[in-house]
Amino acid sequence: MSTKEIVISNIKYLRSKLGMSSKELSKKIGKNEKFIAYLEMGKRQISIDLITKLASALNVKDTDLCSKIIE
Repeated sequence: MSTKEIVISNIKYLRSKLGMSSKELSKKIGKNEKFIAYLEMGKRQISIDLITKLASALNVKDTDLCSKIIE
């Protein structure tokens, strides 16, 4: 599994676990709701800056978001 696939899997899992809608997550990171949908489908590139924002919004360390499957 690639790092991108791990990050996407973790975003989906954590967002669901937190009961957070894509709209709520998008507001927290300063993007629109469609961006989150495309990101979760793997159709957007993920920058280090974006990983940091996503990790903060999802209450995890950025290194955890990309280095292992969170369950």
